[in-house]
Amino acid sequence: TRKVAAKICGALASRLAPAPTAAVAELDGLLAIAGKDGVRAGSEVHGRFEDQDGALRAAGFVAAAGNSEPLRLQRAFPPGKVIEALDVFVAVAGCRNPTLAGTAAEAIGHVGMTGLPDLPRSDGLSDDGDAPAGTMDLLVRRLARVATKISDPGARQRAARAAGHVIAGGCAPTDADFLVDALFGLAGTKSEETRVAVGEALCFAFGGVGVTAEGALFGSFVSLAEFTEKTSSSSSKAAAAETGSAEDGFFAGTDAIRDKILDAIFQRYLYSSRSEERCAACAWLLALVLHTRRHPRLLSMLSEIQEAFGSLLGDQNELTQEMASRGVSVVYELGTEEQRKELLGSLMGVLSGESQRKRRVKLDDDTQVFQEGTIKIDDKELAKKGDGDAPAGSTGGGSLSTYKELCSIVTDIGQPDLIYKFMDLANYQAMLNSSKGAAYGFAGIAKRAGDALAPHLAKLLPKLYRMQHDPSPNMREAVKGIWRAVVDDPKGAVDAHFGAVMEELLSECGSRMWRARQSSASALAELLSGRRFAEVEPYLERVWEASLRSIDDIKETVREAGKTLCRASRGLTVRLCDSHHSSPAETRATIEKTLPMLLNKGLNSTVREVQALAMDVVMNVAKHAGSAELGPHIPTMVTCLLEALSSMEDSRLNYIEQHAPAIGLSQERLEHARLQSAKASPMGETLDLLMNHVDDEVMKELVPAIGGVLRSGVGLNTRAGAARFLSRLCLRRGSLVRPHAGKLFKSLLSAAETDKSASVFAAMVSAVAAVARHATEARVNQLVDDVAAAYESVDDDNHERRATLAAALALELSRNASDALRDHATKILPLAFVGRFDVDEKRRNKWEEVWEENSSGASSTVRLYLDEILASALARLGSSQYQIKRQGAEAIAGLATAAPDVVSEKAPAMLAALTKELPGRVWEGKESLLPAVADVVEKCPAAALTFGGGEVVAALVAEATRKKSSYREAALRALDRSLAALAPPTVPGGPGGGPGGYAEVEGSNPVVDFFPAVFPLLRDALDPTSDSADASVDNPASEDRSTAGATSREMEEEAHRRASEAKAGGAVAESALGCLATLCLGATIRGSMEVVAIEITRIASAAMAPAQPWTRRAAGLRVVAALARRSATLGSEPRTVEAWLAPLCDAMRECGNDPRVSQLRRAAAEATGASARSLASGSVARAALVKTLEEMRDGDRAPDVRGAAHRSLTDALS
Repeated sequence: TRKVAAKICGALASRLAPAPTAAVAELDGLLAIAGKDGVRAGSEVHGRFEDQDGALRAAGFVAAAGNSEPLRLQRAFPPGKVIEALDVFVAVAGCRNPTLAGTAAEAIGHVGMTGLPDLPRSDGLSDDGDAPAGTMDLLVRRLARVATKISDPGARQRAARAAGHVIAGGCAPTDADFLVDALFGLAGTKSEETRVAVGEALCFAFGGVGVTAEGALFGSFVSLAEFTEKTSSSSSKAAAAETGSAEDGFFAGTDAIRDKILDAIFQRYLYSSRSEERCAACAWLLALVLHTRRHPRLLSMLSEIQEAFGSLLGDQNELTQEMASRGVSVVYELGTEEQRKELLGSLMGVLSGESQRKRRVKLDDDTQVFQEGTIKIDDKELAKKGDGDAPAGSTGGGSLSTYKELCSIVTDIGQPDLIYKFMDLANYQAMLNSSKGAAYGFAGIAKRAGDALAPHLAKLLPKLYRMQHDPSPNMREAVKGIWRAVVDDPKGAVDAHFGAVMEELLSECGSRMWRARQSSASALAELLSGRRFAEVEPYLERVWEASLRSIDDIKETVREAGKTLCRASRGLTVRLCDSHHSSPAETRATIEKTLPMLLNKGLNSTVREVQALAMDVVMNVAKHAGSAELGPHIPTMVTCLLEALSSMEDSRLNYIEQHAPAIGLSQERLEHARLQSAKASPMGETLDLLMNHVDDEVMKELVPAIGGVLRSGVGLNTRAGAARFLSRLCLRRGSLVRPHAGKLFKSLLSAAETDKSASVFAAMVSAVAAVARHATEARVNQLVDDVAAAYESVDDDNHERRATLAAALALELSRNASDALRDHATKILPLAFVGRFDVDEKRRNKWEEVWEENSSGASSTVRLYLDEILASALARLGSSQYQIKRQGAEAIAGLATAAPDVVSEKAPAMLAALTKELPGRVWEGKESLLPAVADVVEKCPAAALTFGGGEVVAALVAEATRKKSSYREAALRALDRSLAALAPPTVPGGPGGGPGGYAEVEGSNPVVDFFPAVFPLLRDALDPTSDSADASVDNPASEDRSTAGATSREMEEEAHRRASEAKAGGAVAESALGCLATLCLGATIRGSMEVVAIEITRIASAAMAPAQPWTRRAAGLRVVAALARRSATLGSEPRTVEAWLAPLCDAMRECGNDPRVSQLRRAAAEATGASARSLASGSVARAALVKTLEEMRDGDRAPDVRGAAHRSLTDALS
């Protein structure tokens, strides 16, 4: 308001009456308020600050009016008054109040615009550096001081404009140079308004502005920027008339000043290393181009000006970019037709990135290479060092920005070559900035260019389309402005240049610049929407390549844009592959172009996002495409999907599986869970979908493909998935499998035989059974033969694996292909019977289930397949592998047990085979042969006697002499069972069937006396005086000798060994006692037993000793009972029997009275009863035994003992 009022005062001053007295009086009054004493300006002496400021403003305009050309020519206004006013202004300009100093400087400028009066020159400077008062030197210095030294931005801006006005009004060249240098001193300012003010000042100094002094002082003129805007509008003529503008411009200026200004801008500041100076130079140059009209000097330099603006398009400062782009637009308007073409081509090159502006900026220590915060230091020590070395004006804080800081850091870390990478990043940023600045400039000239753009439109439009999606909002806005200016019909233009746009976007998707990749991905996603097949056919493969690459980009924003592109690509591909929306030819071509890319680079990628996208598209293609179009690709799809079952599985599951035992997880359960997860995965669903498209032609290529996966597939899910795919294919399309069953059998069996995973093995076997259900009879026959051969190959190095495979196959065939198996029962059931005795529990259970499900009954089935079963068992018995031998022996025993009446004819051959294997070394598991011999003898005793009972017993006796305790024990048990089976049966009665004994059954087995062959063995094993007895166990002297001089650990080991030997020896002794009891019961010749009866009683007495374990004492009691019963059966003399048994009465009584073990007392009751029965009725010993039984019957606390005593007593007295 004060400024407007002051301008009105100046405009009315020349019209005051009487002239010029009234104007002079007005000026005096204003100067009085303003304060003639500049030292005290702004103090309370002159009143309110607002009054003083307003008076200074008005005085400046009034003095300028008095110094204006009309009044000066008429000499109506006293020149001294103007000088007096200038003295006041100069004095106030030196005060401490920055606002008043700025107002005073502005007043000097108003007067200077009309031409300063001649002021004297000083001869020199005072001590304080100022010139004398009233001199031109003081005026110029005060004006420069306010412009450069005052901290108030407003004061500096007004002083800068005043300096320009003084130069424009005409001052001495030396003064002009001094003021221009002062204006250049503001090049380092960061205030945008100050740069504009200095630019306008330089325009006035340059000359050629379109406003007169009177128009600027007393018109509506505010600033050159506002003035230029008004004159370029629709009311430019009215504005020009109001402000007094003219086409040729005013304030002519001097060539020296113009040269100085241009040299400083172009040579010093425009390519300075300081961003602020470059920004200031750009603002000044833009002001000259805008406000000095068509000055001939500038028109002659348009090419240099164009290059200068072009070089600043890539500056880091966005204000510099904007001003440079605006300058480019102004230069285009000012240039000739040839210059415009050159400028347009240059901008096209910068916009497209083909030609990069060569920047001539010189690097020094303080050159800002990056903006603050662009590059940060995470290392604390380097960050501290960077803060310590930061130059003035640098923010530090662990951030690198200047050239010096970059050099210091790369030196500290010992990698000087990094400076080149930093500079490359800086050039990359400059290129992006150039494109953005060029976009702003191009938007300004696009409408003016008109037809000149036509040759460049085909090249420009793809760039513009991409750059509309640039990450920078400013760049997007600038490019959208160009787009609206040059494209009238966007859709039509894009359709017309679709190929060029696609090439541009696909090319830039692989650019090294992340901004280009991000913008290309976003633009491509928009471009693909709703496109027809004919348009996108040449680019489908490249589109998918760009899509998959974009979602695997290193930068997150590019990945986000890539997700948008992938959604667009997915929708386009699925639509084109849908048989309901596209023709068969289009669907086929789309699948041919996209499917290989998705399978090879999508599913096989290591990036989860890429795998998931490819899998989703492949599944949708399989769901919507037709069989004819999809068929040729099914083998490849199945192969890739099966491999993806493993590659797309979480890798942590493999780690867990490897460490499953350590963390307490069952590996089989974990594998089962993994397979179930893979089955429910998108890959599993897609494989199920593909089965609908399989036909005979596809199967010809699909079978070899699956065979390749079975042979070389890696991963649990892949191998199991291939088997499961075949199983489901057989279930849904079984007729297609029939011609290829042989190849599938071969591949599946080979894979199952070598695979170590139980889950994969089960899947392979299940697939074989599924194929067998639809295979031809010849193929099934061959399969069964292979199963039999696998299980019968007992001497094969890989027998264990093959046997497991055979068992599993037989079970699966029994479950899922029972009809095929039923026709081959002759081969399978014998294997099943023998397999029931397999050493491996899992195989044994599988064969047991096969036998149970397919046999009609043990006896009848054995009758049907006896020869086959026996042949298989005998073959195994003759194997060189001990475990197989064991199985063969157990199978023979099982055969005799299952159907003894059926196998009786074969029993001699069975016994011959078994006894043949008994001699030789005692191998692990050989103990199983001994019970097998006993089983055959027990089930077929007549056949055993026909074969030669003596031979069997002799063989067992020989085996009972072995050193290995467990084997001796087993041999004795088998001998015991054999002797019991070969003994003649008896019935109660005396000799010949009379009372008081037992009689042999007529028509029983032939009589064979085994006493001579067996008893010596048993005597050696049981007689304490025998050399073979375990004397060392009961011989302390031997123990002392063996442990003499031994360490405590050796003594402990020796004691443990002796305890083990004692335990084993005890078991052997008990078995020998049992065998002796059986031998006695089966004695057939009285003389043979009577000869050794005394020895038997001595052995029994030793066994019943109180020091022996109760089990051995009980075994001794059973020997006594057997001897007594058999004596009665054979009709031995009672006195003779009494002589044998009388010494044992006390031992039997002690056993019967033992309170610790009821089983021992019961055995004593039975032995006592048998002994009493065998003795004569009047015998003293018999009476004692009967009394003992009565006491046990009446006094024992155990009911079972009392019952046994009662039965024995009843039997003895009967």
